[in-house]
Amino acid sequence: MEPGESVIEAVMREALEEAGVEVSVGPLAFVHEFAPHLVPSRQNGPHQISLIFDCTVTGGEPRLPSSPDVNQIGVKWIPLNRLHEIVLYPGIKNEIIAYASGRTRHIELIEEHKLVY
Repeated sequence: MEPGESVIEAVMREALEEAGVEVSVGPLAFVHEFAPHLVPSRQNGPHQISLIFDCTVTGGEPRLPSSPDVNQIGVKWIPLNRLHEIVLYPGIKNEIIAYASGRTRHIELIEEHKLVY
Protein backbone atom coordinates (compact mmCIF):
# COMPACT_ATOMS: atom_id res chain seq x y z
CA MET A 1 0.00 0.00 0.00
CA GLU A 2 1.08 3.54 -0.69
CA PRO A 3 0.56 6.33 1.83
CA GLY A 4 -2.93 7.76 1.55
CA GLU A 5 -4.58 4.79 -0.17
CA SER A 6 -6.99 2.19 1.14
CA VAL A 7 -6.48 -1.56 0.80
CA ILE A 8 -9.07 -1.66 -2.02
CA GLU A 9 -7.37 1.22 -3.84
CA ALA A 10 -4.04 -0.59 -3.49
CA VAL A 11 -5.48 -3.79 -5.00
CA MET A 12 -6.85 -1.83 -7.97
CA ARG A 13 -3.53 -0.01 -8.49
CA GLU A 14 -1.47 -3.19 -8.22
CA ALA A 15 -3.66 -5.05 -10.74
CA LEU A 16 -3.19 -2.22 -13.22
CA GLU A 17 0.54 -1.85 -12.54
CA GLU A 18 1.39 -5.57 -12.47
CA ALA A 19 -1.01 -7.03 -15.04
CA GLY A 20 -2.41 -4.11 -17.05
CA VAL A 21 -6.01 -4.76 -16.03
CA GLU A 22 -8.68 -2.79 -14.21
CA VAL A 23 -10.54 -4.78 -11.57
CA SER A 24 -13.57 -4.67 -9.37
CA VAL A 25 -12.41 -5.84 -5.95
CA GLY A 26 -14.57 -8.49 -4.33
CA PRO A 27 -14.29 -10.33 -1.02
CA LEU A 28 -11.08 -11.16 0.78
CA ALA A 29 -10.22 -14.74 -0.22
CA PHE A 30 -6.94 -15.51 1.58
CA VAL A 31 -4.44 -14.13 4.04
CA HIS A 32 -0.87 -15.34 3.40
CA GLU A 33 1.82 -15.04 6.05
CA PHE A 34 5.54 -15.28 5.36
CA ALA A 35 7.41 -15.64 8.65
CA PRO A 36 11.11 -15.99 7.72
CA HIS A 37 12.11 -17.53 11.05
CA LEU A 38 9.80 -20.49 10.28
CA VAL A 39 11.12 -21.14 6.73
CA PRO A 40 14.64 -22.56 7.13
CA SER A 41 15.58 -22.17 3.45
CA ARG A 42 14.39 -18.54 3.28
CA GLN A 43 15.27 -16.87 6.56
CA ASN A 44 16.13 -13.54 4.93
CA GLY A 45 13.66 -10.74 4.46
CA PRO A 46 10.89 -9.15 6.46
CA HIS A 47 7.89 -10.79 8.05
CA GLN A 48 5.03 -10.23 5.56
CA ILE A 49 1.26 -10.49 5.51
CA SER A 50 -0.46 -10.52 2.08
CA LEU A 51 -4.18 -10.04 1.53
CA ILE A 52 -5.50 -11.85 -1.56
CA PHE A 53 -8.85 -10.71 -2.93
CA ASP A 54 -11.40 -12.26 -5.30
CA CYS A 55 -11.44 -9.72 -8.17
CA THR A 56 -13.24 -9.39 -11.50
CA VAL A 57 -11.49 -7.89 -14.52
CA THR A 58 -13.46 -4.88 -15.75
CA GLY A 59 -11.07 -3.54 -18.40
CA GLY A 60 -7.74 -3.89 -20.13
CA GLU A 61 -5.77 -6.83 -21.44
CA PRO A 62 -3.15 -8.71 -19.44
CA ARG A 63 0.34 -7.48 -20.28
CA LEU A 64 3.81 -7.32 -18.79
CA PRO A 65 4.38 -3.85 -17.33
CA SER A 66 7.06 -1.58 -18.75
CA SER A 67 8.97 -1.86 -15.44
CA PRO A 68 8.23 -5.37 -14.15
CA ASP A 69 9.25 -6.62 -10.73
CA VAL A 70 12.71 -8.19 -10.76
CA ASN A 71 11.30 -11.76 -10.74
CA GLN A 72 8.30 -11.12 -13.00
CA ILE A 73 8.65 -12.95 -16.33
CA GLY A 74 5.18 -12.49 -17.80
CA VAL A 75 1.46 -12.05 -17.36
CA LYS A 76 -0.84 -14.84 -18.48
CA TRP A 77 -4.31 -16.12 -17.59
CA ILE A 78 -4.09 -19.76 -16.55
CA PRO A 79 -7.22 -21.96 -16.62
CA LEU A 80 -7.76 -23.68 -13.28
CA ASN A 81 -7.38 -27.10 -14.90
CA ARG A 82 -3.83 -26.12 -15.99
CA LEU A 83 -2.74 -24.45 -12.76
CA HIS A 84 -0.65 -27.51 -11.87
CA GLU A 85 1.60 -26.78 -14.90
CA ILE A 86 3.10 -23.56 -13.54
CA VAL A 87 5.27 -22.47 -10.63
CA LEU A 88 3.27 -20.17 -8.37
CA TYR A 89 4.57 -18.10 -5.46
CA PRO A 90 3.21 -18.35 -2.90
CA GLY A 91 2.46 -22.02 -3.57
CA ILE A 92 -1.31 -21.78 -3.07
CA LYS A 93 -2.57 -23.75 -6.09
CA ASN A 94 -4.66 -26.16 -4.01
CA GLU A 95 -6.16 -23.30 -2.02
CA ILE A 96 -7.10 -21.40 -5.21
CA ILE A 97 -8.75 -24.49 -6.73
CA ALA A 98 -10.69 -25.20 -3.53
CA TYR A 99 -11.81 -21.57 -3.31
CA ALA A 100 -12.88 -21.40 -6.97
CA SER A 101 -14.85 -24.64 -6.69
CA GLY A 102 -16.74 -23.31 -3.67
CA ARG A 103 -15.26 -25.83 -1.23
CA THR A 104 -13.54 -23.08 0.74
CA ARG A 105 -15.52 -19.94 1.51
CA HIS A 106 -14.00 -18.87 4.79
CA ILE A 107 -10.98 -16.62 5.05
CA GLU A 108 -7.97 -18.91 5.22
CA LEU A 109 -4.64 -18.02 6.83
CA ILE A 110 -1.94 -19.53 4.64
CA GLU A 111 1.36 -19.91 6.47
CA GLU A 112 4.36 -20.14 4.13
CA HIS A 113 6.24 -22.57 6.36
CA LYS A 114 3.36 -25.07 6.00
CA LEU A 115 3.19 -24.99 2.19
CA VAL A 116 4.53 -27.90 0.19
CA TYR A 117 6.33 -27.02 -3.05
